Amino acid sequence: MLIAGLDPSLHPTPPVPATAGSLLHFPEIRSRFLEQPHDVIVCLPPGYHEEPERRYPVLYLHDGQNVFDDLPLSPFGVQWGVDTTARALVHARVIEPLIIVAVGNAGRDRIDEFTPTRDNMHDAGGLADRYGQMLVYEIKPWVDHSWRTRRTARDTAVAGSSLGGLLSLHLGLTHPAI
Repeated sequence: MLIAGLDPSLHPTPPVPATAGSLLHFPEIRSRFLEQPHDVIVCLPPGYHEEPERRYPVLYLHDGQNVFDDLPLSPFGVQWGVDTTARALVHARVIEPLIIVAVGNAGRDRIDEFTPTRDNMHDAGGLADRYGQMLVYEIKPWVDHSWRTRRTARDTAVAGSSLGGLLSLHLGLTHPAI
């Protein structure tokens, strides 16, 4: 699959899930902005295949290996169960259906990629802008091309906890139009 300006080997063609709400796992997505590859997991909302004209908002979550409960145990010991919570909130009509994209961290490079400034004392940090470039110029265009998304900034969100929260705040401030 060729996406304008992107290397197709970096962005595989997504499979069609057996059921909506299935987790689609794309291991080791490479970026031209960061050294380490990142796993990406996409969760389509219930009803996705029954409404072929409908478009969906997208939530991007950092530390993606923590997000869904039917993947191997998170390295931080707690899985967020976001898919289960999102389905319950959609069913209760608290939120509208959405596509959830979980971007895994690069392990030992997590502090580097999730912090906007360099900490010379600990020789770490400062690559949040590069992570943002990966998300804005590679992951988001791939997701928008592959699934029926609403592409405006109003329909796109980022979230995370701890350093993922810091990264989300930084990305919101540096890329408000995205």
